[in-house]
Amino acid sequence: MRIRHMLSALALICAAGLGTAAPAPADTGSGSDPTVVTIDTGQIRGTTTDTDRSYLGIPYAAPPVGPLRWQPPQPALPWPGVREATGPGNACPQSAGALGGTDVTTEDCLNLNVWTPRRATRGLPVMVFIHGGSMVSGSGRDYAAHRMVARGDVVVVTVNYRLGVLGGLSMAADSGAEITGNYGILDQQAALRWVRRNIAAFGGDPGSVTIDGQSAGAVSVCSQLGSPLAAGLFQRAIVQSAPCAGDGFGAWPTRAQADAKGQTYAAAVGCADPRTAGICLRAKPVGELIAAQAPYQWFPDIDGRVLTEPLRDALGSGRFNRVPVLVTDAKDEERLMVLFQYGLGTTLTADAYPQAVRDFFGADKADQVIERYPLRDYAQPVLAYAAARSDFDYICGVPTTAGLLAQHVPTYAAEFADDTAPALPGIPPASFPLGAAHAFDLPYLYETNGVTPAFTDAQRRLSEQMIDYWTAFARTGDPDGAGRPAAPRFDAASGRMLRFAPDGSRDYTRFAADHHCGFWNSFITW
Repeated sequence: MRIRHMLSALALICAAGLGTAAPAPADTGSGSDPTVVTIDTGQIRGTTTDTDRSYLGIPYAAPPVGPLRWQPPQPALPWPGVREATGPGNACPQSAGALGGTDVTTEDCLNLNVWTPRRATRGLPVMVFIHGGSMVSGSGRDYAAHRMVARGDVVVVTVNYRLGVLGGLSMAADSGAEITGNYGILDQQAALRWVRRNIAAFGGDPGSVTIDGQSAGAVSVCSQLGSPLAAGLFQRAIVQSAPCAGDGFGAWPTRAQADAKGQTYAAAVGCADPRTAGICLRAKPVGELIAAQAPYQWFPDIDGRVLTEPLRDALGSGRFNRVPVLVTDAKDEERLMVLFQYGLGTTLTADAYPQAVRDFFGADKADQVIERYPLRDYAQPVLAYAAARSDFDYICGVPTTAGLLAQHVPTYAAEFADDTAPALPGIPPASFPLGAAHAFDLPYLYETNGVTPAFTDAQRRLSEQMIDYWTAFARTGDPDGAGRPAAPRFDAASGRMLRFAPDGSRDYTRFAADHHCGFWNSFITW
């Protein structure tokens, strides 16, 4: 995967805030404390509001520090008494956000957050949200689930997992200390095992778990679909804005490729001797490690254990964890990424458009891309450029992924298409409309950085409708329900899906044509 494509600007921006504000606690009265819950490592005390209870910063694994750095997650240690779970735990180590903030260097970060209805009954569906951030930034504490819990009558869990080099480094066995990679994916599986053991204490059904991820979180969900080690840990999956196959990011690396990258990285931080690189790296301060990780991509690799084959092969053959899947995208995905290239003072002119296309897509494809995305069809050159990137990198992978899955499991697809969606917290004013950009769907489901946008009445209704689709899918594996447009089962022949918009969600049959997917499929063969 090319790093420039997977810079999830949203999560980098959110990383600058790294906080989730909860509503003011409601009066719980005297007597026994209803906010105290017993889990397998002890008792925790949460916070109660008028609509929900939340439990923040719960350790689900031991701190991956010292000898546990670059080791599979180990069990969390029990604690005496009642542990306060009223504030978020540490984010995992990462560099400062795109718009400022400070580096995070605390490795004690394997914690999760739980939201449950205030008067939770037993057996509620459970949704586990995996955050995005290009596998190098973000935190589960950036997302709260007050509306999701209150409207959908579900339990929601958000998860931290190791990021960057700490979550993705792979080194050969002769490096002095074998480092096998995919630790972030293993962390997510440890969190799912925690859910299976403990979620009943919060009113959740451990046998009804939906994993939901956006951007790098969607890559994570795809990884869990393909990982034999995740079998039985979830019963449904939602993939938002990063399809499992058929996108422009390229094939996932092999273990040999990941080891080679690891050795190059090790040399860059002064651990060049391949016989002792692992030992040398374990002795490095975490700040030095993350300061050197930016030139490298830390996405999952096909290591032979966590992931045993490319996802396109696994999905096509049926060799994956077969559960119902909902696959979604945002109509203008890469307008957010392009903002940081051409929307903050530098303008993409009509004369510069051909060179921008050549730089991104290569000289061999540029003329065809320009012909397919002519400037006369767009209000600004930057919108043509962003549309081509969006369709190539993200969007046309949706029907490819859904088509592979639909051969084996109930599959649904949808596109978020609110052209006037509110900008995410921290996004600076742009010189072009951002439209339905990457991650602009998230505030319709979760409170990002504790903020609920100032929706119009139509957008508020769309948010409620999307929550209804998500939670119905979490409950039954089918997003349909009374009072909203039917969600068609996806099949490759028709390509039908839903399109979410504030003027009315509807059946959408022109997805492939509108996004030129036939054109892109001639290039995207992995």
